[in-house]
Amino acid sequence: MACKIKLKTGFYKTTDVYILVENKSIILSPVNSLNNLDIVISDKDIIEIIIVCKNKKHIQIELYTSNKLYTAGFVLNTDTDEVRNVINKLILDFNKKIIIEKEE
Repeated sequence: MACKIKLKTGFYKTTDVYILVENKSIILSPVNSLNNLDIVISDKDIIEIIIVCKNKKHIQIELYTSNKLYTAGFVLNTDTDEVRNVINKLILDFNKKIIIEKEE
């Protein structure tokens, strides 16, 4: 199952992408994929995943890889079941590499 996130692509720029977790890989697929290719991040490239739950409507994810940092926020109007399913799949597939922070 995939859900929409806003991937940080510049200082004040984001791109809507779908995040999908399957086969111990994370796939970031642009919503408007005219010339943009999917980004596939395999388990061996992931150093750490940090999920920051700021409140029920704002969850941020940071994917640290061997050569890049991907920062994104889940889209506010996204179905919460989709977000929960993606986070649960991340926890199942990358358990030892995940840190979950809860800010109040």
